Amino acid sequence: MAYISVIMPVYNKARYLKKSISSIINQTFNDFELIIIDDGSIDNSLEICEEFAKHDNRIKIVKIKNSGVSAARNIGLQNCTGKYIQFIDSDDYIDLQMFEELNNIINNYNPEIILSGITKVDKNYKKINEIIPRLKGLNNKTDIMNNFVGEQFSTGLYGCVSNKLIKRSIIEDINLRFNENIKLAEDLDFYLTLYDSIRNIFFCNKSYYYYLQNTENSSTSLGVKNDYFTQIMIVLKAKNMLIRNNTLCKKDEVVINSIITNFIICYLYDEINISFKRSKVVIGKLVCNDEIMMSLIINSTSTFKKSIIYLTKNKNQYLVWFLLVSRKLCEVVYRRVRYGFFNRKV
Repeated sequence: MAYISVIMPVYNKARYLKKSISSIINQTFNDFELIIIDDGSIDNSLEICEEFAKHDNRIKIVKIKNSGVSAARNIGLQNCTGKYIQFIDSDDYIDLQMFEELNNIINNYNPEIILSGITKVDKNYKKINEIIPRLKGLNNKTDIMNNFVGEQFSTGLYGCVSNKLIKRSIIEDINLRFNENIKLAEDLDFYLTLYDSIRNIFFCNKSYYYYLQNTENSSTSLGVKNDYFTQIMIVLKAKNMLIRNNTLCKKDEVVINSIITNFIICYLYDEINISFKRSKVVIGKLVCNDEIMMSLIINSTSTFKKSIIYLTKNKNQYLVWFLLVSRKLCEVVYRRVRYGFFNRKV
């Protein structure tokens, strides 16, 4: 049984794999297993992984049909044996001393999770910026919850999938898995459940993880449609986590409610169309949820947005639909007139 299980989903990342895998197998601490889940790659990613595996028996390869990153990570969780779990994406790489230094922290503090910083790099591996957690050292659950909103909604470190070394037992004790139906922010959804079940986190003020920004096959580059309603529910899940732990202060509640309200505007604008019958179902998903309605706040300087929020809060579905459809039609007419004028043949 390995001490650390590294879980790496792979899908068409041949260009980056050698650097990523090399940064793992050349660690100064070598008591680990690398579980690679090939998610139906159609480039030569699998061949690269198999070549590495020929020369290193710490590498295990699991081949699955294309099912998405969450399904691949779940397969990794099913197949891992280590005391600790580390997720790594196949286009990223890590500091060669990462496992050794994190193991030193384990020996000194025995935390349930170690959360460290990340360094964002471009496609040429040039540093863009470094993000370091605000808290330092071993912190209890109350400190973690009190810091959550300020940290997550400014740096995103609480929701980042790969900047954490996690004690496997706390995942297995609650049978936690990634939600395979969520395409964006599935990492945050996973960790929100995890944070509710822990006692402590060690915050390491060093960056070991190098995150390659805007690569192929990311959700944004593939044009995955943002499911705003799911994003609303994830932020609401964070809010409820803080409420359960008696750590939701007024300032943080305003921040969370503002984010939920902005997602609601995006959701309505994206989903409502000329059909009132269909749009009524869209609006109904909001107005039938008391927690969502209680989170709506009128905080916009835009008269249009304030009107939408006010009407939604008062459950006036027809006027919400009418305003949004009217706005969309005006934008269509404006674009056609504008571009029709400038593209006229003289």
